[in-house]
Amino acid sequence: MSQIDLNELIEELKSLLRPEWLDPIDLYNEYKISINRQKTLRKEELIPFHKKGNYIRYNRVEINDWIRSGKVV
Repeated sequence: MSQIDLNELIEELKSLLRPEWLDPIDLYNEYKISINRQKTLRKEELIPFHKKGNYIRYNRVEINDWIRSGKVV
């Protein structure tokens, strides 16, 4: 197994250990998107999010796809 394969495997295992859903504070801590910026992005419908009642949640896969898309906001 090459070093690259090993690093990919390690990253895959780390991602499996992370929770699937993030709250705004988690999103800030992991991706450094400020709470105010998140609010603006949600209001302008530029970031994928889910809301149930007063609770805002972000799906990690959707956020990663959004970041990878390189969409300028």
